[in-house]
Formats: sequence, C-alpha cells, structure tokens
Amino acid sequence: MSMEPFVEVVDESVATGLAKEFYQRIRNGPDKQVPALVRAWSLAPEVAQAWLAQRTIAFQASGLSDRQYEMLLVRVTYNYRCAYVTRNHAWYFTQQGEYNADEVAQIAQNWRESPFLCDADRALLEFADKLSLHSDAIVREDYSPLRAAGFTEGQLVALAFLIGWFVTDAIVPNAFGLGDGDPWTESMQQVIDWGES
Repeated sequence: MSMEPFVEVVDESVATGLAKEFYQRIRNGPDKQVPALVRAWSLAPEVAQAWLAQRTIAFQASGLSDRQYEMLLVRVTYNYRCAYVTRNHAWYFTQQGEYNADEVAQIAQNWRESPFLCDADRALLEFADKLSLHSDAIVREDYSPLRAAGFTEGQLVALAFLIGWFVTDAIVPNAFGLGDGDPWTESMQQVIDWGES
C-alpha cells in the first residue's frame, strides 16, 4: 500500500454492505488490489457513492472522451499537488495506449509545450487551469475557445461541474494522507516532480 490513511478503515475481511461492495468492485493494477482511497472512505461509503455519482453524471454530460477526462484529471490534480491521484491517473492515462509515461508527464507538468495536443485539448486545459486555480477570474470570453471546439452550452455547464469534482478528487486523498499513489503506479513517479507549470 502507499501510506495508511489518517482515518480508521474497515478491514476488508469484516466489511459489509456498501463498503464490502466497493472492496469487491474497485480493484486495480495487475494484482487487482483495493486502492488506498477506497479503503480510506470505507467508514462512509454512502458519501463516496454520492460523490462518485456526481462525477459520473457530469462526465457523461460533458462531451469529453475518456482520453480528455484523464488528461484534465491528471492536470488538475497535478496543480493541486495531489501525488496520489496524479500518479494513479497518469498510470490509467498511459493504459489507454495513446501516450507513454514521458508524454503524460509533459502534459501534466507543462502542457503548453506538448506537441501531442489538438486545439480542443489546449482549450480544455486552459479552461481547467483557470477555473480550478482562479475561478474568481473566469469571464464569459473564457468559454469561447470551448464553443469554437464544438462544446455545447449544456456540455460547458457539465464541464464546470466536472472540473470542480476534479478539485475535490485532489483535496480528499491529500486530506487522508494517501501519499504518492498505489503500488502498481510506481512507474509514473516522474509525473509528480512538482516542477514549474
């Protein structure tokens, strides 16, 4: 495991109800291990379930591809210095097969220098950076590049909710003290260098 959470957890051997369902359903990596975050929320699985449902609804309505979802999640959690989610989702991002570890690291750390992104990706990353780090500075014009990339008004609303969810996905694991990530994601350690972005 990465670090033991700062909160008590339900041991997998005695878990019941929704906590047991999460333990059975969410297993990752080559050895199908329970992620540290799932263990950390095991005493309040109903809260986690509602939180995950909000993400699912926003993602489905956002118009994002799976690749764009991982791209934005890795960037937002990198900005918030959440090593756990950044490293874990950088690993998922590479598993999609489009980018290798070095390319994912470049997107997370300095996407403006990445030659691998299309205009829509750049518009999404620009918006996500500003919304997640400086939401008080968002203006109507910030939506124009996303509209130009083909996103509808409804998708823009869902995207704002989803980026807000990404922020909580950075803060919650940090609050639980989950460390650098789950063991199967060690190959993505270079992503969490916290260099200048």
